[in-house]
Amino acid sequence: MSRQQLKKYIWIIDNVRSAGDRGITLEELNKRWERSWRNDREKPIPWRTFVDDRDAIAELFGIEIYCDKHDNRYRIGEGDEGYEKVRDTLVDALVLSNAIQESPELGKSVSFDGHFHQKCMPEVLRAIKERKTIRFEYQQENPQEIDIEPYGLYFCTAWFMVGRSVKYGTLQIYGLHHMSDIELLDRDYTVPEDFKLEQYMENYSYSDTMLVFPQESDDGNTFDSLKRGLKYDFA
Repeated sequence: MSRQQLKKYIWIIDNVRSAGDRGITLEELNKRWERSWRNDREKPIPWRTFVDDRDAIAELFGIEIYCDKHDNRYRIGEGDEGYEKVRDTLVDALVLSNAIQESPELGKSVSFDGHFHQKCMPEVLRAIKERKTIRFEYQQENPQEIDIEPYGLYFCTAWFMVGRSVKYGTLQIYGLHHMSDIELLDRDYTVPEDFKLEQYMENYSYSDTMLVFPQESDDGNTFDSLKRGLKYDFA
């Protein structure tokens, strides 16, 4: 698959997605395609080719573009809510990359704080998938070595890992941008069936450079008890 073909897929995803609940017909999509700088041949997308493009998009990105037979309009199919958020973030990044390549000057108007991309992400994801305890260095004023059973990852301005401390037996939260030297240990664990990542993180909000604690959570934990179990220095 050529780079140009991949960029075409991203273009299709972005334009169908931007149509929202209203959807878009192939005719309307082709009107946009005719004006797109990516259409170097200046030809519309044939229906058969569009069917092949949809199949390739589903295979590569896990994104279903379906046609509603009632109005012959194309829309993005719904999937797992958690995956949809990751998927949309990925698509946004690809769309942004395409836009900057199209207009390099745009790159001067886009900036990241560096907390989205994390080098330790693959190791943490592997540990979560295989249910393996990890050991890592946490870089703060007093660097320390920590063993955690990772339950999940949460993004809110920066990436956070939620997991159970082997030492304290409590749930703790760590910023991935402070983590280094990750090691997967030969120690399995199980995540409690009633643990829900987003529900747990609803107890907190992110403001500037710190997590804001709730005064009291649903399970009766107070501000002080929650604070003891949380690493919140994300500077």
